Amino acid sequence: MKAKPAKRILIKKCDKLFSEIVRSQGVCDRCGSTRNVQCCHIVSRRHLHTRWDLENAIPLCSGCHLFWAHKNPHEFVRWFDDKFGGHLYEELKKRANNTDKIDYEQTYNFLKEVRERI
Repeated sequence: MKAKPAKRILIKKCDKLFSEIVRSQGVCDRCGSTRNVQCCHIVSRRHLHTRWDLENAIPLCSGCHLFWAHKNPHEFVRWFDDKFGGHLYEELKKRANNTDKIDYEQTYNFLKEVRERI
């Protein structure tokens, strides 16, 4: 079932804001590069309950994101656990499986406030 147009628009707006917030750190968490910094989700974006969770994303340069994290997901998770503690990855996986209804308008407003603070 496709999302209603208004819902799809809010999802796109949330995605854009979220990416801006994560990328605003300006440096790759893995290698320290400041070139082509991207928003890398720890738990897949397809899980809406963690899609815009600020603990579920880190800034990575395009090389670390596409040619390391995506090509070596097990190594990436081990690295993430070492850097941020194994409890966080497990907690994110639990949050991702939440079945409560998402308030997209509230999520969008929260992300706008966060972006304004940075």
